[in-house]
Order: sequence, then structure tokens, then C-alpha cells
Amino acid sequence: LVSGVWHGVFAGYWLFFATSAFMFQASRPLYKYELHWDSKWRNFLPWYWTKIVMTALVLDYAGSAFMVLSFHESVLIWRSTYYVGHVWIAVMLLLGVIMPPKKLEKNKKE
Repeated sequence: LVSGVWHGVFAGYWLFFATSAFMFQASRPLYKYELHWDSKWRNFLPWYWTKIVMTALVLDYAGSAFMVLSFHESVLIWRSTYYVGHVWIAVMLLLGVIMPPKKLEKNKKE
């Protein structure tokens, strides 16, 4: 909300920041799952790069609204990609609700 107000009254700013907030919220369950993995799997190079590429793709997808600023044009762009970024965010959020990660015991934190 603060970032949207800071940048201006254009709908594209608000759409971008709202989408990125949901994106960061959706990444939390994955992070919590990874805490239970062995460090060799968490640091496995293909997994590491998959996370980087997926983050970049969803941010680029959401960033299109930041670039065009218009609500109508933003929705047209997202519709042309079948809302793939929003679908991915929804899947990640649902995964965290349906299969919540186990809580990490305090003495096992790394």
C-alpha cells in the first residue's frame, strides 16, 4: 500500500505491488519446506536456478502493469498470458494451506 501511494495514483503501480505482495507471501511455504531439507538439496544448483528463474518470470509478469500503468492495458497483458503469474501464485498459496509445512523445532534451526 505504501509503495503504491509513493509511486502515484496509476492503477499499474497498485496492481504491481499487490501482485508482488501475494508473490512474496506465496514463497513463504516453500521456504519453510526447504528448512527441513538437507543442505545439499537446498543448495542444489538446478534447484537454486529454478527458483531464480521462477521469481524473475513472475516479477516480470507483474512488472508489465508497472510499465503500462493503465488498469485496462495491464489486464489485457495478463489475459494474453492466461494470468500465468497469478495462477502460479494461487497454486503456491493453496499448497501452503492444503499441505502446511511442519514447524521447525527451535533446537534444530540452522
